[in-house]
Amino acid sequence: MLLACLVLPLAATPRATADGLITQLPDDGSWAEFELKLTLTENGQKRERSAYLRLSSVGHDEHQGAKCRWVELQISRTEPPQPDEVSKILVPEESLKNGKVTVASLIRGWRKPADEEATELDKDRPRLSIGALAMLLSGSFSDSQKIEKEDVKVEGLGPLACEKTTGKQDLPMSPSENLPADITLWRHSKASFGTVKLRVHIVDKRAERERDGVFEAVQVKSGKDAKSALPERR
Repeated sequence: MLLACLVLPLAATPRATADGLITQLPDDGSWAEFELKLTLTENGQKRERSAYLRLSSVGHDEHQGAKCRWVELQISRTEPPQPDEVSKILVPEESLKNGKVTVASLIRGWRKPADEEATELDKDRPRLSIGALAMLLSGSFSDSQKIEKEDVKVEGLGPLACEKTTGKQDLPMSPSENLPADITLWRHSKASFGTVKLRVHIVDKRAERERDGVFEAVQVKSGKDAKSALPERR
């Protein structure tokens, strides 16, 4: 699935900057909803996919003496339409503070697709219906540049003068092959999880499968009244 490849891998690079949708520790009970869009042009044919993602901080816990936070991710696929899916992960608060929530940070978690029973997440390869969980967490990119601030309007917060950063990253297309991508990240401290907007652009120029893909995640609204959809799973 190209969507899973169009977003954030976890390999670190020298002098890299952390990225992802979680770049700061939110107040517990905070939530942020993102509109996700993928536009893929492959061999002259254009396809579009869309979904909504709600990130929520839904409780405190401890693991081996370290303070942790439960974070829920609820996916609503809109194009093509699919039922909601909820995942719940436990991560150290220190990782949230540093904006470096990676798959390696995951202590445990749960996944509940639609009306099915909740099952424990595979810690080594956690997945959501839209692709690998890693794509929504922190990676790193090289050649990072901070450019002019840019306003992004968020319901309830109004226009936010976001710090805009660009960079490059090699994204895995297969176990043996990466392709370069251009990444742009918009951040603001008033955003619940730090990131307001993420854009990833990748071009695959291989003759047998030429394709151009753009993935965007934009925060559209937020709040302070998050409740867990999986309260019994801890």
